[in-house]
Amino acid sequence: MDYDFPFFRRQVIEAGSFGDISALAFYPNKQITTGEGGIILTDDEEIANLCRSMRCHGIEEKSGRNYFERLGYNYHLDEMSAALGLAQFSRLEKILEKRKQVAESYREKLKGVEGISMPEENYNTKKSWFVFTLEIKEKRDEVMNVLNESGIQCKEYFSAIHLQPLYRREFGYSEGDFPVTERLSSQNLAIPFYNSLSEKDIKYIVKKLKGALRK
Repeated sequence: MDYDFPFFRRQVIEAGSFGDISALAFYPNKQITTGEGGIILTDDEEIANLCRSMRCHGIEEKSGRNYFERLGYNYHLDEMSAALGLAQFSRLEKILEKRKQVAESYREKLKGVEGISMPEENYNTKKSWFVFTLEIKEKRDEVMNVLNESGIQCKEYFSAIHLQPLYRREFGYSEGDFPVTERLSSQNLAIPFYNSLSEKDIKYIVKKLKGALRK
């Protein structure tokens, strides 16, 4: 029997193709990098002009002269960095496939390990695998220290924003305001993840992680 319920249909919506504005970052640990910088996607001309002004000291050109209409910044992406990014676009699918293979290797080797949760893919999304973070149920910091001492760079990745000094100072946030966020912040751990991470290195990382969890 064929089922044709609407919620079973997979609608392909590409990131950056909906909404008024989207932003993509090109920091070195991203899927595609230019070293620094990023891009803004919009089909709204007013937003586009505002972004062009803000990236260039708040300038708006009028009658051939530069007027500083607003507080702006110096966010120019140099041509060499842009060329680096464009070159990577030509092999984007290969990059994404490699990252997927690393993620799947981790997931297979860590399947059934007690005390952790791994990132999941649900049926109607396609991950581009930016980072690989684990939720360490207990003693996250101790596990992190053991891995670092074994030469495996890892660290807390998602901090509770409301507990950052600025938000505490300006808005009066404190511990207990967002308990779920705080719990997840205290349990997440990003382990090594990049395109060419070898099976040998993955096995070593998983071995050390399992040993740290047993301590």
